[in-house]
Amino acid sequence: MDLCDQYHYPMLVWPGKFLMACTAAACGDHRATRALADQMEQWAGPRRAGVVRVHSAHVRALSALGQGNFEEAYQQAAFIAPAGTLPKFAPHALWTVLDPDPPPLRRAPPTRQSPRTRATVGSAAEIFQRLGAAPWADRASQELRACGSPGRTATPPETAALTPQQQRIACLVATGLSNKQIAEKLFLSPRTVSTHLYQLFPKPGVTSRAALRDALERLHQQ
Repeated sequence: MDLCDQYHYPMLVWPGKFLMACTAAACGDHRATRALADQMEQWAGPRRAGVVRVHSAHVRALSALGQGNFEEAYQQAAFIAPAGTLPKFAPHALWTVLDPDPPPLRRAPPTRQSPRTRATVGSAAEIFQRLGAAPWADRASQELRACGSPGRTATPPETAALTPQQQRIACLVATGLSNKQIAEKLFLSPRTVSTHLYQLFPKPGVTSRAALRDALERLHQQ
């Protein structure tokens, strides 16, 4: 995204920001998701950039799902693909077919849920916790309790392990250095630094350099 800004290719920035917003929504950072979605809409509106507007609807739907707001999720998904339709040449429409359904009604009381069901939901809860996807971990934990098993306590995203190289880059980011300055210090290319940042941001559950600095401060205080 830095290169797109540098060489004035704004349209190519938005897929990257869309992925950042998806990560934020999955990690429960709904404020960051909303801010990125607002940026997309503000840029797309006067330019009639429908693809970018769809990016915004997609991440808003993900955020709504994470908060259990199924009506809002449905409205955003319907913007991408109206109910009962599957538009051509619209990749996001495939997602709306699979993801935004509310949790199915349980047809059996918790005491009659099979051990296989409880094991599957328990595995899902562990995976979501490991990924730092707090809303989905909470939802899986609720389903686990409804199946008659004790829920799982979510692990704070800050405890997710960084590789040694990621730790060095994160510490330099916290001092306020740019990607180019970090690259010079570590004898890397700016693109490599950008890739490392893209990979490490989800681990502490952040989507910005400032939030990364705050997460590191919290870790040092523990």
